[in-house]
Amino acid sequence: DVQEAKTANKRVILFFEQSNCPYCAHFIQTNFSNPKIQEYIQKHFDIISINLWGDREITNANSLGIPNPISEKALCAKLNIWATPTILFLDEYGAAVLRLNGHYDPDNFMLAMRYVAEKQETKMSMSEFFAVSQQQQSQGTLIAEDFFALPPYDLRSSIIKKPLMVVFEEPGSKASERLHKEVLQHPKTIKQLQSFHVIQLDVRADIPLILPNGKKQTTQAWIKMLRLNTFPTVLLFAKGKEILRLDAMFKAFHFQALLSYVASGAYRTQLNIQRYLQTYTENLQKQGVQINIWH
Repeated sequence: DVQEAKTANKRVILFFEQSNCPYCAHFIQTNFSNPKIQEYIQKHFDIISINLWGDREITNANSLGIPNPISEKALCAKLNIWATPTILFLDEYGAAVLRLNGHYDPDNFMLAMRYVAEKQETKMSMSEFFAVSQQQQSQGTLIAEDFFALPPYDLRSSIIKKPLMVVFEEPGSKASERLHKEVLQHPKTIKQLQSFHVIQLDVRADIPLILPNGKKQTTQAWIKMLRLNTFPTVLLFAKGKEILRLDAMFKAFHFQALLSYVASGAYRTQLNIQRYLQTYTENLQKQGVQINIWH
C-alpha cells in the first residue's frame, strides 16, 4: 500500500477506529465528509482503516518496528493505540511521520495533513508549522480556575506529593474555552482534581519552572522538549513521569475516566487504556449511574 501510494506521489494515512465510537463518527462526519478535506485527501493520501479490535492480517509493517504478519488488534497493542480515532501518517518508506491521538477539528486536521503532504517534517516541527500557518495571533487572557496553583512552579513529585496536571493554553482560544466550559468546570471534574496538583501555562509566555524531573527550564524550552503541537494540551504526570497526553478533543466523561486512570494508580497495572475505560464504564453502570459519553 505504501509503495502504491509512493508511485502515485501520495502518502498513507492509517485511521484507527472502533465500533460504537462517538469520536470516530463525529470525526468522519466533520472531517472526512468535508468536501475541501475530501479533495485534499484524494490528491495527497491513501487511507487504510484499522479496527482496534480487528482480526484482519497485516503484513509488511516492519518500517514501524512490527513483526510480520500481525492482526489489527495486535498491531494496535504494539503501537499503544489508546484513543480512537488515532491517525498515523506514514512516509514513502512506511515510517511514521506524525500521529494524532484523538479527535481533531477540521482546521487543525487540515494543517496536519498539509504538514505531512508538503513534507515539512524535514524542515520544522509540527508545532512550528502550526505557528507559521496560523497567522492570526490569539488575543485575550487565559481563563482562570480556582484549582490552578499559582507560581512559582516547582513540579517535582517530592514537593507536590500528588499526581500533576499541566494545562498548556493559548489566550483567546475557542478550543480552550470549550475545554473549560464543558470539561474543567464540570462538577465531577472539579471534585476529581482535588487529587491533583494542577497548573496552567500560557504558551505565549516564558516563565521559569522546575520540571517533574527536577531540571530547571522555561515554558518555551519545555514546550519544545515535549514537542507539543496543538493547544490546549493537557499532560498528566505521576511520580515525575508523563502518563497521558491529551491534545485532542475529549468530552467530560472520558476526561474524567482518564483522570481516574492516573489518580487511582491503575496505570501501573492496566496498560491497556481501552480496557480500563470499559471497566470504568461498567462499574459506574453497576452503581446505577446513567452514562452519556458524548455530553
